[in-house]
Amino acid sequence: IVNPGGVSTAPMGVILDHDHCTIRACTIEGTVRCGIYVIGESEGHRILENDIVDNLSLGLGFIQGGVGSRVEGNLIARNVIGVEYDAPGGDMGGGAAGSAGGNVLCCNSQVDLWTIDALLTIDVANNAWDHTTPVVGPNGGGSDIFNPNGSTIVTTGSTLAPTPCP
Repeated sequence: IVNPGGVSTAPMGVILDHDHCTIRACTIEGTVRCGIYVIGESEGHRILENDIVDNLSLGLGFIQGGVGSRVEGNLIARNVIGVEYDAPGGDMGGGAAGSAGGNVLCCNSQVDLWTIDALLTIDVANNAWDHTTPVVGPNGGGSDIFNPNGSTIVTTGSTLAPTPCP
């Protein structure tokens, strides 16, 4: 499912546009647009134990799909935006798909989690962040979460990510 040309002219890492794909124990780094891009209303993915790092835009994007996807045990660091939710998407901890969390979301240059387009419920419990309690605030400026439209973001069980950045 690797797309070297991307949906646009910018190279992408992995595009998930079919249901029930599994990405496990991979390193996805250095893409121009997005490391893992979930589109096409696809659902039921398993994104487990990956290093999603050093991508020049998004680490992981739930752009048009991802419902019922389990995101667990990943390092999502040193991207511009760690994870973007534009649609109901993956369970990153404590949600209906049964994810235990265990993701490390830290050291992304703009923000670790971004949502702007819709009112969503985003389950990101039991993960490690730049701050013990994730900071909701403006895009950039040291915030962990950018959420200007008031989505419900569940961050119970949050812990502090390792320093320096992994």
